[in-house]
Amino acid sequence: MTTETVLKHVAVTHPGRVREHNEDCFHADILSGLFLVADGMGGMEAGEVASAIARDETVRAVGEGSSLTQAIQHAHAAIRDAVEKGIGAVGMGTTIVALRMQGLVYQVSWVGDSRAYLWDAAKGSLRRLSRDHSHVELLLASGVITPDQAHKHPQKNLITQCLGQPNLEQLVVGDVHGTLLPGQC
Repeated sequence: MTTETVLKHVAVTHPGRVREHNEDCFHADILSGLFLVADGMGGMEAGEVASAIARDETVRAVGEGSSLTQAIQHAHAAIRDAVEKGIGAVGMGTTIVALRMQGLVYQVSWVGDSRAYLWDAAKGSLRRLSRDHSHVELLLASGVITPDQAHKHPQKNLITQCLGQPNLEQLVVGDVHGTLLPGQC
């Protein structure tokens, strides 16, 4: 008996209702099994530059054999280096969530509040795999607020780290691994 993995994907970004230009980008490559979304920081200068650097550097580093976590660290350094070279703007940043598939084995890595979910058709459930790097997530994890309060919290969009963050030498990259079961995606 052989196991055949069929992977289908759709990728699109939209600036939303508030912004006039799109600061987000993505990469989706079935052959390498690498998929990512980089969400340029709204309100920051040159978010679209930061997200493109994050995408390009992550793809390059993974292609050269780096782990997904290492590749995201490289992307963080590349954004900081770009600012020093006058590319983009001081304060530019991006969040990222990336998926690496090898057969049915997956790795999800992220920084910031870009999220990854796992759909289980057999259970009819959607489970969040990532945990936001945010002020509200810290409050929630420590039991200071409830999930309902977190959803309505006035600082729910305040993240604690992003790629390109000037005062952050080393990121804490979130990371989960697993194996897809039948009916999961």
